[in-house]
Amino acid sequence: MYLREVRRAQKVRLTLAFGDSAIFYSQIQEQVLRLQASGMPIPDDPSEVNALERDLLDELVNQMLVLTAAVQDTLLTVSDARVDQEAEQAWEDAVSRFGSEATVAQGLEREGLTIAQYRMSQREEIRKGILMESYILLMKMKNYMIFKENILISQVTGIKFFNILEMH
Repeated sequence: MYLREVRRAQKVRLTLAFGDSAIFYSQIQEQVLRLQASGMPIPDDPSEVNALERDLLDELVNQMLVLTAAVQDTLLTVSDARVDQEAEQAWEDAVSRFGSEATVAQGLEREGLTIAQYRMSQREEIRKGILMESYILLMKMKNYMIFKENILISQVTGIKFFNILEMH
């Protein structure tokens, strides 16, 4: 239902641009469809839909900021094997949730998607998710090391300072 209404009024709309990145309204629509495909009911009330879309825009902005930083970090890579494994698990979960592949295919078809399109989109989202997750973990580790180093320096400095006071 949501997609049909969107397709009637579909235009390419730029929702937000910053730096060399942009978020289009179609990306928000894709997120809504993903939620709907996962079984979440999408509200009919336009004000509730707007609130949901605003929340999704906030999430996309945060994801884009983290993803932009993660892509610039040349130490991070995502293996195809891991993406394949998680994508297969996500597909099996969807089939389990809806009862059969045929039921999933029918639902996707009603929304104008093929299984191949859905799975390709899902793989890309999983790849981005793994990259962002890895980047966040790396940043936490770096911050922990900096925090730990600062404590060590503070302790060493404090001991030296204390020892200097004892000498006098």
